[in-house]
Amino acid sequence: MSQPIQNLAERPPRVTIRRLDNPDLILEAQYNPSELEETIGAAYAKLVVPGLSHKVKQFTNTEDDVLKFKLDYVVDDGGPAAADRLIAARLFFKTSVRPRRNIGAVSSGGAPRLLFFWPNFMSMTSILVAASLKYTQFNSTGRPIRMSVDVTLEDVRDTIILADDFFDEAP
Repeated sequence: MSQPIQNLAERPPRVTIRRLDNPDLILEAQYNPSELEETIGAAYAKLVVPGLSHKVKQFTNTEDDVLKFKLDYVVDDGGPAAADRLIAARLFFKTSVRPRRNIGAVSSGGAPRLLFFWPNFMSMTSILVAASLKYTQFNSTGRPIRMSVDVTLEDVRDTIILADDFFDEAP
């Protein structure tokens, strides 16, 4: 985990995750992840052709992109506002895997979509597949003051994305 930067002017832009059902709900990383794992893939159907020595692989679809990373939260100043940020992060993750009450349609009945944004690098509309929260230090009253979260996001696509689309993004 990186050390906090004392001069806020030196602080790099932070990773954010925004709830798309309520854009006011934004989780900002206290520290940017030190590693980001991006998994991409393609799915193939294995077709059996009588008399052929092997199965023929036929492309069926692109697998959903998956991002895995760890976020660390540390109450380093001992103040109640810092402790509240840790609890707010916990609640953000807990509510991001549950549907809301009084949904209007089946299509909007699942857990909310999220917008993952790493400034100057990438953004991805996604769903939270898993978040493993680990509390590693507590204050004298029993409140957690150190937490790490292993996050797994999976992209959500509403349109067809072709390889040519990525060439338009190249520098």
